[in-house]
Amino acid sequence: MVAAAKNEKSTDNAVTKVRTFADISSDKLEGYEQDDQPSIDGWYKPVASDGFYGRIIGHFQVKDKKSGNMRDVVIVRLGVACNAIVDKKTVLLNEGQVLGVSIRHKLLPLMEHITNKNVVHVTATEQKSIGSGQTMWEFKIKSKGVKAPPPAPRQLTHEQAAAGGVVGDDDIPF
Repeated sequence: MVAAAKNEKSTDNAVTKVRTFADISSDKLEGYEQDDQPSIDGWYKPVASDGFYGRIIGHFQVKDKKSGNMRDVVIVRLGVACNAIVDKKTVLLNEGQVLGVSIRHKLLPLMEHITNKNVVHVTATEQKSIGSGQTMWEFKIKSKGVKAPPPAPRQLTHEQAAAGGVVGDDDIPF
């Protein structure tokens, strides 16, 4: 029997190529989803009758600069283009880009969709006055998938989030 070439396996009748981890890592791996936490391309800012549609792919917490409290951020891979804030300007993010959604009171239901990476459709309906010069947005939230309690979040400082490439410190809108 002749010795097989590198990355080939010899059998009695044929020589077959042995696939390595490098081989499959460079492939597209059909049917798999990316599980690492990508960088955020833009931030959701409510505008009446506008919103976003996509799959929740993760979340983390970061300290609110004003209150010092931890704020949940849900990460959404967009299924369609939507408006977002980047460098304090409104831009159009494309399908497949990543949107950061700072969770406020009326967006808390999104937290039940993190564990199962559900698809969500969120529309800002109206901004209501809640007294003392403050306002609160109302949202219409639709989802596809099974709800579940959220996993424990990664807690990041603004500096950690910026250093890890998750977000830029100046880009966090709170």
